[in-house]
Amino acid sequence: MSKLIAIVGVGLMGGSVAKALRRCHNDTQLIGIAPSRSELEPALELGLIDWAFSLAQLPHIPAELVIACTPISEIVPALAQVAEAVPAHTLFTDVGSTKQEVLEQASRYPWAERFVGAHPLAGSEKSGWSASQGDLFDNRVCILTPTKQNPESMVQRCAEFWQSLGCRIEYLPADVHDEILARTSHLPHIGAAILAALVNPKEKIFTAGGWRDTTRIASGNPQLWQGILLSNAPAIQQALKLFAERLEEFRLALAQADEARLHQLLLEGKVARDDLGS
Repeated sequence: MSKLIAIVGVGLMGGSVAKALRRCHNDTQLIGIAPSRSELEPALELGLIDWAFSLAQLPHIPAELVIACTPISEIVPALAQVAEAVPAHTLFTDVGSTKQEVLEQASRYPWAERFVGAHPLAGSEKSGWSASQGDLFDNRVCILTPTKQNPESMVQRCAEFWQSLGCRIEYLPADVHDEILARTSHLPHIGAAILAALVNPKEKIFTAGGWRDTTRIASGNPQLWQGILLSNAPAIQQALKLFAERLEEFRLALAQADEARLHQLLLEGKVARDDLGS
């Protein structure tokens, strides 16, 4: 494991990476990087990171690994700045929820061959370093989306890093990743936002576990999710089309009092969810 690692963006995900490294590799020294150094002061004071720098005032950083934990739109611009301050062999990875747009942007830079896209399927509706967890990645899938530009050695190094934090590695092409996540992550967030907004504040007293479980993720940071959704708009639009078609089937079954079709639709959902397990 690298002895010096830089984390760009020490919020929920970056803070969790730092805590996981402290737990699993306590001899590793950590550099926190953010647009403003003041953002990093609390994490620095608590010992979550060892050094703190702003993106605009980076010294030479002999880091072996850099993890971008910023919002989607900031990943490539941030790494482009950091790339000027690190050695030519430094490995770059990220935690972005979408991959195709990010990798296309990165492909224009000479460090693209050293950037292995990653998406650990872990997170929370909460935000900020104070919500970070050292066990966030335990037994979670981390999807790697290597490109033809990535040497196998870089892909292997990246896989070993995420495995060392507790992740199970899966590999997908970036476009396939985005198509799948549109259905498994991005569409559910839109659904939760819609369901939460449909309930009048005065009616909240009548909500129970079902509504609260279904809408929990609607508490996620709207600005962060705006960026995620826009960066995967084509795949999400297709997922919304499929969702609308199934929604219309429910509407017609109710309008026609079609008990058999209504039961079938509910059964299909139950079987699919039960197959997943707890």
